[in-house]
Amino acid sequence: MKDFTAPFIVPGQSAAKLKAAVTVINTSGIVLTNLQMLSSIGGKEVKSSLQSVPAYSTRKVYFEFDGTTVTTKGFTDCALTLLQNGKALDKATVKIESTLPGDKYSETFVSNIDGSLQYYSVAPQVGGQKDGQALFFSVHGAGVEAINQVRAYKSKDWGNLVSPTNRRPRGFNWEDWGRLDAMEVLNIAKKEFKPDPQHIYLTGHSMGGHGTWFLGATYPDKWAAIAPCAGYPTLKTYGSADGIVPDTSSTDYGKLLLSASNQSDVPKLAQNYKQVGVYILHGDADETVPIAFARQMRQLLVPFHPDMSYYEYPGGSHWYSDESVDWKPIFDMFKWHTIPLDTAFNNIDFTTASPGISASNHWATIYQQVVPFQYSRIKLTRSKRYASISGTLENVELLKLSLAGFVKDKAISISLDGADAIKYTTKSEDDSIYLKK
Repeated sequence: MKDFTAPFIVPGQSAAKLKAAVTVINTSGIVLTNLQMLSSIGGKEVKSSLQSVPAYSTRKVYFEFDGTTVTTKGFTDCALTLLQNGKALDKATVKIESTLPGDKYSETFVSNIDGSLQYYSVAPQVGGQKDGQALFFSVHGAGVEAINQVRAYKSKDWGNLVSPTNRRPRGFNWEDWGRLDAMEVLNIAKKEFKPDPQHIYLTGHSMGGHGTWFLGATYPDKWAAIAPCAGYPTLKTYGSADGIVPDTSSTDYGKLLLSASNQSDVPKLAQNYKQVGVYILHGDADETVPIAFARQMRQLLVPFHPDMSYYEYPGGSHWYSDESVDWKPIFDMFKWHTIPLDTAFNNIDFTTASPGISASNHWATIYQQVVPFQYSRIKLTRSKRYASISGTLENVELLKLSLAGFVKDKAISISLDGADAIKYTTKSEDDSIYLKK
């Protein structure tokens, strides 16, 4: 059935109340209400209440099914009956995929963003679930399903690999709603797999390579290291025929458009990469995303980045094999990178164009800008030995500083932009302070 979303059945694991979604088409002039979906697999029936479907419209609705009778790998028929007030309106059959424990699989969840049913896919850790291991977060390319993304990787023996989906296989280039979907799945994966919070890594291919650049710059304190593969840094340069963005800043309309794209202008956020390891992988014969994009980012990072690796795969096209993503040196590099604890991270250099998208970096949070949607930058140094925080701010109206790790009831000296120091005495071990310009 077209536009069908479903999880895999994994025999032996929880399969009694799995959620799937189908599209209901209402060709009548009245709203369809009091709808239910009756699902049946192997004699196990489940009846689910559905959302209403407006007149002359379609709506993708989700329902539950019971897959506990399935014990083998393959596809199983699930009979569906659409009911209204107990009367059958339509019938259909969908196929649910099942796999064996330890194999790659998909799982569904109800999105907190809009209440729709979405899915993510997993390449589970070799040897079964172990808390405190690594989490590899891989964002897919345009036209690629999350399940096919994880199938390109061999399962790892030191962590789980999770791939979100970007609102149908293309989505939003991991920006806008794609960014929200990605971060929601990241939070789900943290709760599900309970990884070591210092061992979380980001990678992706093509559009997912752009997603890696974008999410890496937007949330630099969430990753120990990132690895963009065959990625373009910004959508506006990749979308132009010659890679050159026209200068439209001379008009008010042009300025508005440019400011709206500031939050995803990765080169302007490049300093944010300093705190994460970076591995750039690109085929040198790539005609879909030219190698010039990788070289552009290498040239941008080399002058200041202390921890960057770069490799051009000889003769590599846009996709030359599973090594286009599952490249051993990337995972070798991941192994020796960790996210520092907030209490151990003493130097912040963080830029954002919108606190509504990205506001925090470890112990500092920008709550308000002087000029909205223009770049804000904070450069801060913290010393617990001397009980001080100092630094400079650009385009920051309201700033929050977490004082966790400082000694309780001890005065802290805070000096910003060369102004006279503010003295503040902490009230608790996890105190914080808000500073207004």
